[in-house]
Amino acid sequence: MQKIVSFYWVIKHMLRDKTNYVIVDGFSSELLKQDIRIQEVLESEDNKDTPADKYNRVDVLVRNQAGELRMVNSKNTK
Repeated sequence: MQKIVSFYWVIKHMLRDKTNYVIVDGFSSELLKQDIRIQEVLESEDNKDTPADKYNRVDVLVRNQAGELRMVNSKNTK
């Protein structure tokens, strides 16, 4: 049986360990087209009602290259 791992699951699990922040910083910086640094994980949620159902949400506070604090929200529903 093939298991499919979602992008959101990977990011959420990487954010559990601060040593992985540099990887997520780099990936996010490329996606957002600006340098960002994770300051704090504000909230993380993962709910499963059935084995096939999955809901993931991660809210992260980041500092951009201008020094501004921004909240990045990633949400996946299936």
